[in-house]
Amino acid sequence: MLHRIRQQATDLAKSTIRKFKHWFHRSGGQPYIYFETSAINHLHEILSFEEAEAISKFVTEKGNHYRISSLVFWEILLTADDTKRESLVLFLQHFAPFPPFAAPEELIIDWLKQGCPRVEPRRQIDSRSLIADVWRDICGDKRKTFVLDRKDLAHKLNLMRKLGHSLRRTILFPAQKDELLGVVLMDIIDPLVANLSFVRSQPQLNDNDRDLYRISIYFVLMILCGELSMETDVISEFWREEGINDRNERLHHFLQKYEIAIQRGPILTMAYMALHQIKRKKSRGLWADCLHAVYITYSDSFISADEHFYSLKNVDPHFDRVSDINSFKGLVVE
Repeated sequence: MLHRIRQQATDLAKSTIRKFKHWFHRSGGQPYIYFETSAINHLHEILSFEEAEAISKFVTEKGNHYRISSLVFWEILLTADDTKRESLVLFLQHFAPFPPFAAPEELIIDWLKQGCPRVEPRRQIDSRSLIADVWRDICGDKRKTFVLDRKDLAHKLNLMRKLGHSLRRTILFPAQKDELLGVVLMDIIDPLVANLSFVRSQPQLNDNDRDLYRISIYFVLMILCGELSMETDVISEFWREEGINDRNERLHHFLQKYEIAIQRGPILTMAYMALHQIKRKKSRGLWADCLHAVYITYSDSFISADEHFYSLKNVDPHFDRVSDINSFKGLVVE
């Protein structure tokens, strides 16, 4: 039995390597290909470190790169099992020794600074975060690893869980007080939704759009205004550049200057993911999944092993670029 399981794993690894080679042989240009954390976990189970490194070298030789993000690092570093966590880090050093994509917060803020365009020009989107600098260093010497602050990591894990739970309860039970802020958030959010210029101009707002706008404002309130984020430095810098020092003024300023960000762009993409999971009564990992969803907009191919993501194809056409790691369908960039 054990021999058969090992043989199946080896066959799967060989098949995966063949798919990578076929994929990149046929790819043109410089496609932006993103691996979400569940896809990394899947590959970690079926590929050896040597096979992972062989893939990264092959891809580099072809002038292509695939990417992960600082969010992948955070999720892996929050793995409770020490042995598994270090194995995943070492696997990534072999599989993805490339500059990570910018953090979701970096992408959102860069988009805001560009004036919230409908279509962004193609550009380099490497991360400027501290954890990205650490990644470049430890990929240069695989004996190195991330130095962990257990207390800080536990705080971040707890924060992500609370935010996901808070968001779900805010939408499902709008009359209840939020456990993080101690207020009924919908008493704050609903008047703001009603006052959006594009809402006032509509004869009637359907329930789905109302929930999407509610969630978008929730994200702005928590991530950008409250700095409840893994990447607080880039958010603090944004507000300094905006000249807003008082946190109580942030939401009003944002909706005055960046109102359109509630209706389109990466924040709305996050809202789609959140509402999709809430409607399907799924909340485990909700917050991280919403942040990962930002990369769907910025990737030519978004690779996941999580059914939450590829079931999004039924929600909106641009989610068609999400692919199941097991199939690699739709990954060829002509």
